[in-house]
Formats: sequence, structure tokens, C-alpha cells
Amino acid sequence: MTAESVQCPVCGEAQRDLWDYDWGTREELTASCGSCNAQYTLIRHVSVSYEARPIGPVAVVADVDQARAGGSDQRRAPVQGEGPYTLDHDDPRRAGAHYPGSVAWWEHAKAWEGYAQRFSGSARDQDAARIAQRGGFGYGELTEYLGHEPETWVINPQFADRQ
Repeated sequence: MTAESVQCPVCGEAQRDLWDYDWGTREELTASCGSCNAQYTLIRHVSVSYEARPIGPVAVVADVDQARAGGSDQRRAPVQGEGPYTLDHDDPRRAGAHYPGSVAWWEHAKAWEGYAQRFSGSARDQDAARIAQRGGFGYGELTEYLGHEPETWVINPQFADRQ
């Protein structure tokens, strides 16, 4: 079976031009084999996917240090929580856990530079914007790629009362 054809379940003959059937909103219908005239149920499987693309050019921080020093870029990037951060604070299993949060875009971009250096070729497939779209770096990754704890990290407001 392919996207363009199915085999007759009786004689095995390829049945083509499946889009020519009057599907309407149905997912299955009765069809007849063009070779042996046997009737069979034809089932259509539909898959939907989505993609988001910027309408205009995406602003890229070319000089991270300039942006850090007070550039106009006020965007923030998400930071994924790590560890069992949902446990009570006095629970010893919670040690080292970090709530989800965000960092200033310049700091995210600086971490991406460390990421790109570490993973040279493959990292270029995911720029800083793509990393942010996919949920951002984890807190530990962010610390690793920056070489220090993030300076602009703030907790996700959803967890602010737990800190």
C-alpha cells in the first residue's frame, strides 16, 4: 500500500487513482476492483501537521554583548524545569531541581553560542530561535553552555508561589 494505491484484498491487483473516489467527509467507502470486480472497503487515513513561520524577517541578536549592555531586545526565552521540582522544599529528593522559567534573549543567544561551538555542524540546524520554539534549554544545559548560572533567569509565574 502507498499513498497512491492499494491492493485488492481478493486478487492483489493494484488499485490506483484513489483520489478520484467521492470521499466527501467519509473515511471509508465501498469500492470495486477494476480487475476481478470484487467489492471491498477502502479506508482513507488522513494526517494533519502544522508549521509556523515568521511573517517578516526575524530579528537576530548579532552582538550579544551589545544587547546585554542595554539593547532594545526585551524578548525572553523559555527555560525548561529540571528535576523533581514539584516535590516539597524539605523533601531531600528535590535537591538540585529547578522550576521552569525564562531568561533574557541575549542570555539565551549567548548559551546558544556555547551550544553551537560544542555541536558545530549539527547545531546550525537549530538556531537560537528554534531552540526557544522547542521549549528552550534546560536549566542545566543553560548553565553548561553559559559556563555559569544564568543571570536573568526568572521563575515561570505558574510556579512563583512555590519558590
